[in-house]
Amino acid sequence: MATSPQSRLVLRLDEFEIDLRSGELRKHGRRIRLQDQPFQVLRVLAENPGEIVTREELKQKLWAAETFGDFDNGLNTAIKKVRDALGDSAERPRYIETVPRRGYRFIGSVEVDAATASRTQPAEQNPSARGLVAELRRLVGRKAGDAPAAVAAPIRRVIPWAIAALMAGFVVWVVARRPAPAARNPLSDAKYSRLTDFEGAQTNPAISADGRFVAFISDRSGAFDIWLSQANSGALSNLTGGKIGDVRGPLRAIGFSGDGSEIWSAGVEARRLMLWPLMGGAPHNFLDEHAAEVAWSPDGSRVVYHTYEPGDPTFVADHTGGNGHQIVKNEPGLHNHYQIWSKDGRWIYFVRGRPATGEMELWRISPEGKNLEQLTHLDTDIAYPTPIDERTVLFVAHNESGAGPWLWVFDVKNRTSRRLSLGLEEYTAVVGTADGRRLAASVVNPQVSLWSIPITDRVAGEQDVKAFPLPTVRAQTPRFGDGSLYYLSSRDGADGLWSYRNGQALEIWKGSDGALQSPPAISTDGSSVAIALRRNGKWQMHVMAPDGTRLRPLSGDIDVRGSASWSPDGQWIAVAGSDRDGAGLFKLPTASGAPVRIATGPFLDPVWSPRGDLIVYGGTQVFTLMPLLGIRPDGAAVKMPEINVRREGERARFLPDGTGLAYMLGSTTSEQDFWLLDLRTMKSRRLSQLSNAAKMRSFDISPDGKQILFDRIRENSNVVLIDLPNAFSSQ
Repeated sequence: MATSPQSRLVLRLDEFEIDLRSGELRKHGRRIRLQDQPFQVLRVLAENPGEIVTREELKQKLWAAETFGDFDNGLNTAIKKVRDALGDSAERPRYIETVPRRGYRFIGSVEVDAATASRTQPAEQNPSARGLVAELRRLVGRKAGDAPAAVAAPIRRVIPWAIAALMAGFVVWVVARRPAPAARNPLSDAKYSRLTDFEGAQTNPAISADGRFVAFISDRSGAFDIWLSQANSGALSNLTGGKIGDVRGPLRAIGFSGDGSEIWSAGVEARRLMLWPLMGGAPHNFLDEHAAEVAWSPDGSRVVYHTYEPGDPTFVADHTGGNGHQIVKNEPGLHNHYQIWSKDGRWIYFVRGRPATGEMELWRISPEGKNLEQLTHLDTDIAYPTPIDERTVLFVAHNESGAGPWLWVFDVKNRTSRRLSLGLEEYTAVVGTADGRRLAASVVNPQVSLWSIPITDRVAGEQDVKAFPLPTVRAQTPRFGDGSLYYLSSRDGADGLWSYRNGQALEIWKGSDGALQSPPAISTDGSSVAIALRRNGKWQMHVMAPDGTRLRPLSGDIDVRGSASWSPDGQWIAVAGSDRDGAGLFKLPTASGAPVRIATGPFLDPVWSPRGDLIVYGGTQVFTLMPLLGIRPDGAAVKMPEINVRREGERARFLPDGTGLAYMLGSTTSEQDFWLLDLRTMKSRRLSQLSNAAKMRSFDISPDGKQILFDRIRENSNVVLIDLPNAFSSQ
């Protein structure tokens, strides 16, 4: 199976382009989201047009040996996603033909962009080789009457170059035809040991450069603190004694200093980034007052850090934090998180994107601020990049269907990503030692359930919270509609939609048919349910009956993000997302017609008032917060009081009569309380003062306006050590 080199090569398929350098599929120049594995399958097929590529060849080339057990389902899913992205079908193939019991054949027309084609192609495909052959034919084809010297001289000049070029082409051709070895799992033969084994959360691990000490955040003593453990003895000590609060969030919360003598804790609003001595003593401030997270270079001479100002500006400074210079900054709404140095100090890896919608990618940049490069195209919530050698970077992320998070590996040389961990075990963090031989990871078994609290004239406390029992194992993002309760739940790690009525729970949408990452939107009369499904590389709003039948898509022009909301008359659905003109807030018609843009910007989670005259939504996110903004359905802005809510989850819901707006407010996802904004006076009052440390994502208000139903996520996590075999090499 011959394979063309990827360097600087673009394949054209009618209106599509396959850019092998960037790993992108584009249509008319616009990128179509396609996960790495389906993209690699498309690449191999398109590079061999008209040839049967067997399932075994795809297996050996693109699947790691330890994942062969999942190969059949994985390949079938990848082929389906490629066909969806190309608008193709198995019944009437335009591009990919199934060859029964053998494999697949690419039947579309493929053109190579000659202006960008690699000079290292096989001889029979290399433009330089073709030019050489043409030149030889021209010289040999001279007329018989030409002077011998006139022919011989140019031939003597050409032949040495010809032999070298043809030999090089032959070598490349041989290498290209040789089957690529299956990528090795860097965790093969690794030794696992449990560092913690007690109830509660043990998250955000950090490990010293020599692997002797591990730190993590835990609520073991009631409050969240930094705990320190000797990796080989398991002895634990509380380093912070209730002095830091819950600093957990969508970034690295703690880490070791360059010399290993101190531990830093993350800076969040109103808190400074602090250094805590391992041997005890008073902590002290470090870096800029807005610094959020920091990492030392391998030799300890420099640090990289970012602030939580708009765009997450990122800096490199000396080890004391002095002489800093900015290396990267984004537009407001985009974020840089989890900066970490490569093992040789030549690169800084980080994740970049929009964490509120789970769209983060792995990037790298030089410490001088040059050669900024996107490495992955997974469109998921990548976190904790951890280089274990010059070629291999581990990270944690959900898959494209929302299942996980799991451990993944990125191969810097081949630009490929693949999942490492198997089963339903979830990893939320991974960190490594200086030599990459020892890892510390946080493994969670979350419990997700629903709870209720009354809306009264007094402030409700934890004693007023009641469990809301359901027959399913897990439940989150509740939504009421026409006598039923709708919520997300999963059996296999991918959330589907359930309804609960008269003591009976019914699964109306299976996560295996398309995982849901945002709550459903229920029409006012309860006759229709709207959900966002990933189709053709983007999230598209669909409408179905309450029992899950009669599913139909709405306009595919909008790539939606976050939650949606119906207009009271049922004619529109308000969504956030983007079209060809960029991000914004839109009204989607539920019958026919084109979407209507009513605001421009990276917004989220619109909620339409029952009175029909107001839409409240989340504005541009800065660090972990986003403001609640208001707009009329015709696009006129509404002045709202200054309310900044956490960006993780859906934080606002109207009272059923439209007179008030309930919202969640707190400095962390586990310190949320409910407040009520009176829309007549524009003044807020507190509804609850809760003490449970579980995270809260979303809520709804009962139809009678007397109860708040909300979800709580209890992590139940532990820290494990993973010792890699010394024989491992990614070469």
